[in-house]
Amino acid sequence: MILMLKMTDESANWLKENLPNVLDMTEINDALDAISYAIDEKGFAPPDFYDYNDFGRKAQSIRDDLFISSLSENELEEYMNKLDRNYE
Repeated sequence: MILMLKMTDESANWLKENLPNVLDMTEINDALDAISYAIDEKGFAPPDFYDYNDFGRKAQSIRDDLFISSLSENELEEYMNKLDRNYE
């Protein structure tokens, strides 16, 4: 059984154009790692390579979408509660 990664259409379109190999992956961690590696390779802006460039910002947004979309309802609720606690 082949599982498809869950994501928005916007994310799928961006991946198709920029990192098409990710769309063939069936494991969420493999996809997240591939996006992280791409960010490491070409997602930081000169001169200091500390801040994201346009590619890095978009890739991180796509990575976040994939991560959140992969969570079950209970996991998502737990994740959101954890975020809320961190901002109190």
